[in-house]
Amino acid sequence: PVRYGFGYGLSYTSFAVSLHKIGVGPSSVSVSVRVRNTGLIPGRDVVQLYASCAGESREYRRLIGFQKTDVIAPGKTEEISLELPLERLERFKESEASWVIDAGDILLFAGDSLDSSKVQALIHVPVRLVLEKGKSLFVVDKEKRELTGPQDRTAARRNEAAASFRDSLYAGNVVELPAHYITRNVIYDSGYDALPEEIRMQATSLSDEQLVHLAAGAPQNEDFLLPDSSCEIPGAAGKTSSCAVAEGIEPLVLADGPAGLRLSKQYQVVDGHAVPTAMSENMDDGALDRNEKPKSAVYRYQFCTAFPIGTQLAETWNPTLVEEVGRSVAEEMELFHVQLWLAPGMNIHRNPLCGRNFEYYSEDPLVAGKMAAAVTRGVQSKPDCGTTIKHFACNNQENNRFHYNAQVSECALREIYLKGFEIAVKESQPASIMTSYNKINGEHTAVSFDLCTSVLRCEWGFEGAVMTDWTSTWNDLECTADAAIRAGNDLMMPGSAQDLDAMAGALADGRLSRKDLERSVGHLIRVIHRLKA
Repeated sequence: PVRYGFGYGLSYTSFAVSLHKIGVGPSSVSVSVRVRNTGLIPGRDVVQLYASCAGESREYRRLIGFQKTDVIAPGKTEEISLELPLERLERFKESEASWVIDAGDILLFAGDSLDSSKVQALIHVPVRLVLEKGKSLFVVDKEKRELTGPQDRTAARRNEAAASFRDSLYAGNVVELPAHYITRNVIYDSGYDALPEEIRMQATSLSDEQLVHLAAGAPQNEDFLLPDSSCEIPGAAGKTSSCAVAEGIEPLVLADGPAGLRLSKQYQVVDGHAVPTAMSENMDDGALDRNEKPKSAVYRYQFCTAFPIGTQLAETWNPTLVEEVGRSVAEEMELFHVQLWLAPGMNIHRNPLCGRNFEYYSEDPLVAGKMAAAVTRGVQSKPDCGTTIKHFACNNQENNRFHYNAQVSECALREIYLKGFEIAVKESQPASIMTSYNKINGEHTAVSFDLCTSVLRCEWGFEGAVMTDWTSTWNDLECTADAAIRAGNDLMMPGSAQDLDAMAGALADGRLSRKDLERSVGHLIRVIHRLKA
């Protein structure tokens, strides 16, 4: 028992949630839910649907859908309709590398929190359905030791819930899934052939030197160590190379998040030019800054809106509102001429001690994915603005973040830690994705072909650019710029002479093919054309 269960929220009034109607289509389940205000004050509620699925090693319940009501007057009722894709009911079967829905009965719970939800419908699955067939990609390098409680009561709880359903007013809410489903077989390739012909031709026409520079962020000078800003927009996190402007490939400016656009509140102008702003000047109103200021500097100011953190946005259970936040961020991006916002962060709240939980949404992958998709749709409603969903993937702790190894079964990885990213990609097609610092099962995410290409592009259909987190390729000999390019990681950020040398050297001695570079730069060109149109 917990004091505040998942989905719980206070209100000045009370509600009754009842599942009115359920239907089945060829690829989805439709549900109609009625919400009645049983209190004395107008208010809004959140309809939450949970499923308890048949099959081995399943959780007792999972969130499969939610929607916030409008304001409901006392004694009045609102009807909510939800369309649930069958993928919300699937599980990943490791031995077959497939997404399946097991034969048996699926119990559907409705309520306004996990604790208050009651089983109000039953979906019968006559035969096991295979929704997608892929291949095993993430193999744990040692035998798994799964942690379990002293007694697993999942089966007993399902039986008890099924018995209560048969005796309830909702016993007539029974539907059956079709016995046939056309399995999607994933085709795995390098991602090169998916690029439009004109993009491929443009990448092919570039010199080796241009390709190498475009695949890394733009250093501010030759002695560059850590660029804390773009020279053009003080406080921006970085930019891409200007080496091919004559060929129609303009640079992009990237600015950090997560709670709105993060730029320097104060900056200096010397002889008419903005001075690059050190990271120490951007933190705690410059209290950590020890740099000597030019006597001739003129101080100027710029202001961006501080929006609520990701966790608080997710607590609204309101993607429509979160989409409005995204549109507001995009207005400021246009004002400051920023094309890529390095947000939203959307990793799973696995550990309450994770130092970046505040910028992530939830412990639930559906909530995280839906919120990230909403803010992305809002930002990208402006044609010259894009998001960068991050950190891909398993960035669930800050301690030893450059080197720690997340050992996770492929089932848990796909069903929990990747699922939110999958939802965001398929529902909003973000302009870019940022890989994380850590390893997954012994391999750095930035150099994982399975993560950056096989899953992201071949399975999910991602069309944007993949970038490293800042300095990922500087901290470990196993995580180099040329290895990242081979994996399908398109942009080394923030860029450095070290990255340029690694790619040029690997290209010269054959460890890196020009075609791989053309592919990565092609992905970046496609994003540039999209945002600079």
